[in-house]
Amino acid sequence: MLRIYEPENVPGLLQTEDYARAVMRATMLTAAEEEVARHVAVRMARQERLVGPDAPQLWVVVNEAVIRRPVGSPAVMRAQLDRLLDSVAQPGVTIQVLPFNVGAHAGMDGSFTILSFPEPGDPDVAYVPYYTGALYLEKSQQITAYTLMFDHLRATALAPGASRDLIARARDELA
Repeated sequence: MLRIYEPENVPGLLQTEDYARAVMRATMLTAAEEEVARHVAVRMARQERLVGPDAPQLWVVVNEAVIRRPVGSPAVMRAQLDRLLDSVAQPGVTIQVLPFNVGAHAGMDGSFTILSFPEPGDPDVAYVPYYTGALYLEKSQQITAYTLMFDHLRATALAPGASRDLIARARDELA
């Protein structure tokens, strides 16, 4: 199972190719186009793990900014929101939107992912990215803290159906 909180952009596992390219062009400030293309290809290849009988469960909470901030052209953003709507129709995928009106919330320090493994002996890992790298946290008190944070975020976010409706409205509002 993957539990993801993302305040700024669509999680990579759910990005369209054009959206991923636009994000990487914006964030990889000194990268050549070939490097951006390689990163996009890797991101698209990772998405293949989300289909099939052994696909992990995916529970995502995104800040409302993720669905409101234009990334790429209106057509790119519309296709990305359509991709999110298609994703929630798949078994094992849950997406919730944390609306602006909740104010201060547990995830204000930034994005993170909690990875849970099927083997009981494999402990959960919290993945916390930052601009030049990432932390992989494995201590039980760290996992407990991130799990509590994720639980608060999903309790504060809109329910999955209301989140789907908000994503659809955001798509329909695009020019």
